[in-house]
Amino acid sequence: MPATVMHNPACFANHMGAWAVEPAWFAQALDAVRRNAWPTRSTADRQAALTEQAHGVMDSYAVTAEGVAIVSLSGVMMKGTSKFEDCCNTLAVRQQLRDAAGNNAVASIVLVIDSPGGRIAGTLELANDVRAVDAVKPVHAYVDDMCCSAAYWVAAQARRITSNAVAMVGSLGVFVVLQDVTKMADAQGIKVHLISSGAFKGAGTPGTPVTSEHLVEVQRIVDQTNQHFMESVSNGRQMPMDKLHDLFDGRVHLAGDAKKLGLVDGIQSLDDTVAELAAKGPKWGKKRGARAEQAEALIAIALQNNTI
Repeated sequence: MPATVMHNPACFANHMGAWAVEPAWFAQALDAVRRNAWPTRSTADRQAALTEQAHGVMDSYAVTAEGVAIVSLSGVMMKGTSKFEDCCNTLAVRQQLRDAAGNNAVASIVLVIDSPGGRIAGTLELANDVRAVDAVKPVHAYVDDMCCSAAYWVAAQARRITSNAVAMVGSLGVFVVLQDVTKMADAQGIKVHLISSGAFKGAGTPGTPVTSEHLVEVQRIVDQTNQHFMESVSNGRQMPMDKLHDLFDGRVHLAGDAKKLGLVDGIQSLDDTVAELAAKGPKWGKKRGARAEQAEALIAIALQNNTI
């Protein structure tokens, strides 16, 4: 990411690492950041968010009269706060889900998703929380326009996924971009020397060659991360791995095609989704059992200790 985020070390760290995000969206976002065209939050707002995070106080969620909790996962997914607007703090979403699980006024939960994905860091933990909370109370994912990459990783753990008719779903997979800018450095008369303790330490440093060995090593990490992604979706959607291999090709699908491919279960409005859950009540779907009781106990302990 460009230097515009480096004045806030915590914020800068939150933007680093591997991403699972829709590539076209990410390219446009990165261009906007480079041009300083991405809206940012005020210093006061960022400080307030950091204070809330430090004290475990996150944004609240809505609960309908029928006991349906509405939890939002909107914007690019980040493990923590960001200086940029339209970012979703996955730690806050986890806390809201856990709180809803222990809230006697909540019978079921709708996770409303409009996200291109985001950082891999924190995604697996959020996905696991969706699965654990669903063992206690029904969790239904609703796609409000976009559910790609890391966002789908999370949605796949819900009991059911529905979307509006023009929703974009998919972009399944993991990618990394390495730029070899040695020729640019040469043209500027710059010679970069990398002093390293190992063959792969410092690989990808700007101005140094990206070797075939480096590419193999990055591919190894991408493949291993993608395997976690696939296994999580396979478990959540009850879909065999051999079928998922064909779906993990990076393509994005409109809702109708996504339904045919088994990525979503139905196409309807959010109002209909909420009404459906309200009508089914708290005992809809899976029977409570040892798994539900274990999940409920773990959630209660986490909420008591204010840990996520």
